[in-house]
Amino acid sequence: MVVAGAVITLGSVAAYGVLGAGLAIGNRAELDIAAQGERDDIENRRDLLSRGELGNKLALVGGITAAVAIVVGIPLIVVGRRRATGRSAQRAAQTQQRRLTLGVQGAGAFVRFRL
Repeated sequence: MVVAGAVITLGSVAAYGVLGAGLAIGNRAELDIAAQGERDDIENRRDLLSRGELGNKLALVGGITAAVAIVVGIPLIVVGRRRATGRSAQRAAQTQQRRLTLGVQGAGAFVRFRL
C-alpha cells in the first residue's frame, strides 16, 4: 500500500505539471489576443482562442487529477505505514514468546524452549 500511495502521489506531481502548462498556454494566448488589439484577422483570433481554450482544459484536468491523486495517495501511505508498524510489533511479540534458553544451574545444564 505504501508503494501504491507513493506512486499515486508522484503522479499528482505530474498532474500539477499539466496544470502549470495549461495555465501558461492560456496566459500566453490571452496576452497574444490583447497584443493583437482590434485588428480584423479573424483566423488568427480563432487560433488564439482555441489555444486559450486548450490551456483552460489542461489546467482544469490537471488540477482535478492532482487533487484526487493527493487525496488518494497520502491516505494509502499512512494506512500502509500503520499496517507495517502493526505487523512488525506483532512479529516482535511472537519472537519474544518463542525463546530458547541455555544455561547452567547448579551441577547441571538445561535447555528450555518456550512457545
